[in-house]
Amino acid sequence: MASIPVAVDIFNWKSGPALKEFAVLASEINAALSQPAPTGILLHHKAMDDDAFSRLATLIRWLAGEPQATFHTFKDLLEVSTWAN
Repeated sequence: MASIPVAVDIFNWKSGPALKEFAVLASEINAALSQPAPTGILLHHKAMDDDAFSRLATLIRWLAGEPQATFHTFKDLLEVSTWAN
């Protein structure tokens, strides 16, 4: 079974799902982008609500303007043998 690295979770789970602030997510994403592996963002579809989708949209708009960020499908990532097991 192949795996895709996930470096950032949009929720803090210390006392149930709590949406992380944008600044915290941006810091975690910037740290992950400095690594050679793809930077996956974990969403937890059952915990997603309107605020989470809004935060995700903000992250996507911000990432679209970052030169080191690129967007890929799962299929694209699975085809890269260095990331697939």
